[in-house]
Amino acid sequence: MAGRKRGFRPRRQKNSVPLPTELATREDLCWLAGFYEGEGSCRGYRGSLELHLAQKDPECLLKAQRLFGGSVLGPYKSVTQSGKATFVHLWRLGGEAGRNLAVRLLPLLSKRRRAQLLSALPDDWLRDVILQAWED
Repeated sequence: MAGRKRGFRPRRQKNSVPLPTELATREDLCWLAGFYEGEGSCRGYRGSLELHLAQKDPECLLKAQRLFGGSVLGPYKSVTQSGKATFVHLWRLGGEAGRNLAVRLLPLLSKRRRAQLLSALPDDWLRDVILQAWED
């Protein structure tokens, strides 16, 4: 193993987000909008948008991954409001795929969730482009 440092791990390739393996229908998009409305979060990340869903049971997260791509991670240790330790899994979708899905979700979300999604976008011009596409 000459020339290789101990503990070295090759870097993950950029844009290596798993692609969807099933074709999502309008019904699937509505399902995800409801799921996101109740359990979702988002953040601006590296000039883009990243969508998140967290659950104890990864079954619904794996369905989201099959339909829309992204990564399912975990389980991660979490502490509930009552102080009880639990484990959660996380579905994450970012980059161009995350932005595209956000545009498709916007008309299906409440005003509050829509505002959260739009405020997470790091660039005003990108927010304007999405709003314009949504209004058309």
